[in-house]
Amino acid sequence: MDADWSGPFAGVEAGLVGTTLRSPDGDHDFDRRLQVGGRAGWRISLPAGFYATPWIGVGYAIGAGDRRVGTFVYEESPWVVFPTLHVGYRIR
Repeated sequence: MDADWSGPFAGVEAGLVGTTLRSPDGDHDFDRRLQVGGRAGWRISLPAGFYATPWIGVGYAIGAGDRRVGTFVYEESPWVVFPTLHVGYRIR
């Protein structure tokens, strides 16, 4: 008998995020930041082995702040909110 995978879940996440900024005057800047955070959601069993998992992650990009590219200043928040809906199939 298969266990029902439905229910809440939570976890931690980390990732390396790269961004490129281009100013209207042609200058550009590339930067990488380590992002750490958490996620929480709910897995919902669907018929025929399928499932849906809505979840949200909230991360903090270490070292983020305003960036100057050429003569322009871009405001960069260190907080990243990432809502997601994942639909999948459980291979038994």
